[in-house]
Formats: sequence, C-alpha cells, structure tokens
Amino acid sequence: MHKKNMSLDKIIKAAFKEWGKNKFANTSLTLISSKLGLSKAALYRYINSKEHLIEIMHHYYIEQLVDFFHQLNLSLNTDEPDQFFRLIIEEHIKFFSQDNSFMSFVMNLYDERYLYQNQKMYQEGEIFYQKITPILVKMNSWMPKERIPHYTNHLFSIIFFCSVYYKNQGMQEQMTENIKDIILHGVGNKDIKIDQPLIEKKDALKPGEIEKRDRILEAIANVAAREGIWNTTTDKIAKELGISKSSLYFYFKNKNEMLFKMIMDEILRISDVIQERQAKYKLFEEKLYSHFVTISSYLHQDRKFMEILKWLNFQSSALDKRMKKIEKELKGRNQYINQGIEENYFVKRGFKNRFFLIFLNFMIIRQIQYCDLSHLDYTLHDYHYVFRLYYSGISGRQKIMTV
Repeated sequence: MHKKNMSLDKIIKAAFKEWGKNKFANTSLTLISSKLGLSKAALYRYINSKEHLIEIMHHYYIEQLVDFFHQLNLSLNTDEPDQFFRLIIEEHIKFFSQDNSFMSFVMNLYDERYLYQNQKMYQEGEIFYQKITPILVKMNSWMPKERIPHYTNHLFSIIFFCSVYYKNQGMQEQMTENIKDIILHGVGNKDIKIDQPLIEKKDALKPGEIEKRDRILEAIANVAAREGIWNTTTDKIAKELGISKSSLYFYFKNKNEMLFKMIMDEILRISDVIQERQAKYKLFEEKLYSHFVTISSYLHQDRKFMEILKWLNFQSSALDKRMKKIEKELKGRNQYINQGIEENYFVKRGFKNRFFLIFLNFMIIRQIQYCDLSHLDYTLHDYHYVFRLYYSGISGRQKIMTV
C-alpha cells in the first residue's frame, strides 16, 4: 500500500476509535494527531478539517458496509424464512461486534445520504431484494410486493436498533432469537380492533396547529437544515438570531444547560398534545394508535425537530445524563403503556416497558427519513404500513382489524 494511503488509513481508524468514545464536539484533530504520534501539521497533510475527516470516514464505512452486504448476499442460500432471518441477524451483529466504533459512528455521526448515493450499495440492495422476495411469498406475508424494497430499510434498522438496546441493557442472551421474533411477528401479542380512519381524522395534527417553538430552537433547526449537522455551530446559531455568542448564553450557565432547557420544552410540548388526544379513549389500542398518529403527523409536518435531535447527538456527552431527567418526566406521562403490558398486548422478551414506545417512535422516524431520502410523500398508507410492521411484523400473525 502507498505510504500516504497507509497513513490515511491509520488516521481513519484512529478517528473511528476516538469518536467511538466521545461525542463529535469533544473530539479534536489535536487529540487524534496526539493518539497517532503525529504533529497537527503532519495530520493536515492528509485532511484539512474535522468535517473533511468525517466525509472520508463516511466513504470508508460505506466501503465496509458494501463488502458486508456482498458477503451476506453470497451466504443467503436458504429458502427457509426462519434460517434466512436468523442468518441476517447473526451476520449483522457480527459486523458491528468486530468493530464497536462502527456502531457509535452510526448512532452519532452517520449521514445516510452517502449510502443512497453509492451505486455498489444499490446493486447489492437489488440482489438482496431478489433473495428476500420469495421468502416473503413463502410466508404468505401481508406485505405488497412493491413494498419489499422499502421493507429492507426497516429490516436492517430494526436489527440495529434492537441490537443496541439489548447491548445497553446487558441482555445479549437470546438476542438473535428475540430480534428474529420481532421482525417476523412484531411486538404485539393479540389481535386488536381500531377505528383507524376515525383516530386519524381526530388526532392527526393539521397545518398551523403546532405552536411556534422557542426562537433559539428554531434557529438551531434552520442552521442545521441549511448548513448540515456538523457545520452547525453556536456561532452560526447566534448569527441566525442576530445576537452575539455571549448573548446566547445570557440566561444560561453554559451551552449544555441551554440545550437541555430547549429540548425539554420541545419534548414536553408534544407530550402535552399526545396526552390531550389520548384522554378521549378508554381502550389501550386506541391510545397507542392515537400516540402513533400524533407523533407521525407532528414529525411529518415539522422535519426540523428531527434536525434538532440529530444536532444534539453531536454535542457533549454531558447531555446524556440530563436526558435521563427528560425520560423520568415522560415516564409519568406514558403510564398508559403499563396498561398495555398488564392487559397482555405485548410480548415482553425481557424489555422494559418504555421500550415499546421508544421502538414505535423509532419506526416512525425511520419511515419519514426513508420518504425524505427517496423523495416520497408520507401518506396514510405509510401510517398503516409502519404500525402494522411494528405490531404484527411481516407475518401479520396478530390481526389489526378496523372497527
């Protein structure tokens, strides 16, 4: 290998390792050069900024991902659904276990647009589509054929999300089998009846119904949408507001306190809307679908909020502990999920009660992101599709009947 390429390879691997330990905002090029035993000037012979390094890391990661999918496609020679999905999950877990920094990268820095622009990844996706289609036909899956390419996006997202959750909870035992069950059969445990059209009509947020957010939070969203996540700085936010950087912190002790206050207000705002809508219903399945419709319509109308959440992911890890306070506040507001557990609506699989809402919100966000990246609108058909995939999996074992 050429000496320069070998050096760049070492820089990339060091960056993955350091960003695997720290948030984006806490990892400097100085730290990376120190870990490599290089001067900062020597480092700048290969990269010209932290943003440039992140771009190189994206290309490196996607090269590894394309190779993973190529090898996976070669190994998928079974026509038995159970074996097929178990193999996918095992290989996926193995890929991220071999390099834990990849998992941190995807969670904190990854921009999926790079993946959608990669022609080799598209070709591997087409091969995978040809392999999974007969499997779903054999299962008599409810999923329309035209939805199958779309489904692969959810399939690997579900595996990743559940893998991270099990790992964080120290629950690796039975992980493969449990994830396979969620993919095949969803989280639901029994049939449900819902008047979906009525709940959608009553609870979907309409244009103009969302209150105007705090101007600082709005500025973060505007800058993030315009400049990109890693180019969003407090200096640019202050400029967007027409104030000095020091003025931005006038009412707060530091940046973390400011961010925490803003995100707390935003999350509690939508939580208030959900509670107000759920108050109309007695049955658990109605409350669950009301939550689903409210969150879906909120994020569909206000994509900027997802930009805010992404931006927070790049910031100091000191925010992580503060976010636990938000979770504690929301726990009291989401007591209805306990009703679902008590009435046996969910298969527990060792999950804590809050998992079922976190997973639902995750599925909604992934669907909206997919629609945005594919330049598709988010429609009522997507509502039904995502909710059914969440509750019944691809098998549709638990029926969702319209009253």
